Amino acid sequence: MLERALGGPGIASRPTSPLAKALAVPVVIALVLAGVWFTGAVVSDDMKVAMAATTVWFGIVGLGGLLVVRSRRDLLLPVLGTFAVTATAIGGWLAYESLVDDKVNEDVAVGVPASQAGSGGSAAAPAEEPAAPEGGGAAPAGNVQVASGSFSALAHPASGTAAVVELDGGGRVLTLTDFETDPGPDLRVYLATDESAGDFKDLGGLKGNVGNQQYELADDIDVSRYDTVLIWCRAFTVGFGQATLAPS
Repeated sequence: MLERALGGPGIASRPTSPLAKALAVPVVIALVLAGVWFTGAVVSDDMKVAMAATTVWFGIVGLGGLLVVRSRRDLLLPVLGTFAVTATAIGGWLAYESLVDDKVNEDVAVGVPASQAGSGGSAAAPAEEPAAPEGGGAAPAGNVQVASGSFSALAHPASGTAAVVELDGGGRVLTLTDFETDPGPDLRVYLATDESAGDFKDLGGLKGNVGNQQYELADDIDVSRYDTVLIWCRAFTVGFGQATLAPS
């Protein structure tokens, strides 16, 4: 079948220079990766449309590879072999990340709302212990929750609560509790100035699309400016969900 696709034995095959053979593998890999970036970051911010465009791009690159190999049979392995391995690996990764839930259940910090904790953001003796989120998390008397907000959908459904907690021992964390969104490839947690992610701080990869989790905040992050928590698909440049932080 492959022989027929390549034009049969009657098609003359020209020899390929060693340099062209050496460049074939990185060129094919670059074409596949560039197409994945273009279809996700430029063509559409809708994941279903982007993945359909990615599939079309894979078909175009594969057809182009067949046309090249028709006249240069010695490029069969470096061109079509590299394409098959690269497309299968990337396509499998995208499909897995987009279909399979990744559940996490960390013990997250909780704290007394700042409005109940006394002046200056330091905790005074609260009237009652704040409730811990389901699944774990303790509330030391000195922890202060300075801001929080509920998640809402962007390109995908999202629910749960985001909160910034100042820890009694120093430092701050961003917590996501009762959190849930769709699975997706290369999901990141951003603190941004708005939902477009034009100006943001990257807190790292999302630990799970379902469940309680927390992320350390650098001292220089101003949460009054970066007050939008984004779950952002970096691979396809699209926001899954957002929560606007308001003083607690």
